[in-house]
Formats: sequence, structure tokens, C-alpha cells
Amino acid sequence: MGLTSWGVIHLVVGVALVIAGLRVLTNKSWGRGAGATVAGISLITQFMFVPYYPAWAIPMMTLDLVIVFALTRLHIGTGGQ
Repeated sequence: MGLTSWGVIHLVVGVALVIAGLRVLTNKSWGRGAGATVAGISLITQFMFVPYYPAWAIPMMTLDLVIVFALTRLHIGTGGQ
């Protein structure tokens, strides 16, 4: 797979991350699940991208792991009392 193909893949995943991130910020019910899923997909694509740009891919993999961890933690709403 060439670098142009990887660029298109990263562009599509990036747009999906932005959309999921906006849904998390607007507190949509599906935003957290979509964000964790897309961040997991991004983690996999970054892992495959390491041979081309390791100085970029490794920090992005770390960021993706932090995002997945943060979005899958128990979320307690502020409503109620």
C-alpha cells in the first residue's frame, strides 16, 4: 500500500474522529461509543503506519490509547440531585 493510500485512510479516520469528538462534546448518547471505536481504528492504522513515520505514529498511538481509556471509563452524569 502506497503513501497516498495511507493518506486517504488517515484523512477518513480523522474526519470520523472529529465527528465523534463533536458528538462527545455535545453529550450525545452514542458519542462515547463511536469515539472509542474510531480511536481504536485509528490506533490500528497508526500501528500499520509505524514503518513510514515512527516519530509521528508512536505518539499518535499513545494518544489513541488515552482516548480509548478516557471514553470507556464509567461515566456518571451530573444530573439528578
